[in-house]
Amino acid sequence: MIRGKEAIEAKVVEAMIKLLKQKDLSLITSDEISTEASVSKRTLYKYFDSKISMYLSVVEYSFMNMNEYINDYLVKKKVSSGVDIIREIGRAYLTYGLSHPFESKIITSFDETDYTEDYQQRIKDFNEYSNIFLPLKYIELALKETKFESAHSAETLSIMYHSSVLGLSTLIQSKHEWMEEFYKTDIQEIIENHLDLLISLIDPK
Repeated sequence: MIRGKEAIEAKVVEAMIKLLKQKDLSLITSDEISTEASVSKRTLYKYFDSKISMYLSVVEYSFMNMNEYINDYLVKKKVSSGVDIIREIGRAYLTYGLSHPFESKIITSFDETDYTEDYQQRIKDFNEYSNIFLPLKYIELALKETKFESAHSAETLSIMYHSSVLGLSTLIQSKHEWMEEFYKTDIQEIIENHLDLLISLIDPK
């Protein structure tokens, strides 16, 4: 059983998630957080210096939850080649958005520049979390394995892959049903076709 500080922080994160599903952060009050978390305001501010700090704990939870999901996904798939790892990371990231829409939206909408000045160390930690599954090292491995001489550097391909998957994830969150109706296909097929196109840029066979 989690006790003490960890237990309080977990209750506050749970409360913040429930409240953020109902309203914008700017509209949430400390009284609401205290009530929802079943802790006094005195206890609340013993562990958090502000409402923003509580929100950042939700962001941290979301990143950690996503990384755990992707890691478990890769272990289950037992992939080893660079191309397969890149594909499965993209698939895991996009399916995570379908199964965890709230956490995915927290991640894709998070703008670290709003918090860097006051929460420098926490933003540094977030960058470490978010960089764990960046595709660059796997794209480098894939290009080496396939011996494909791309006209673009691994860095350029990584940025393109990253931004493209992030963009599709954002679209899926806001226009999931519309996309299926407009393109007359299901979202899983959209995901697979998107990944096929991206993979063809590093393994055109």
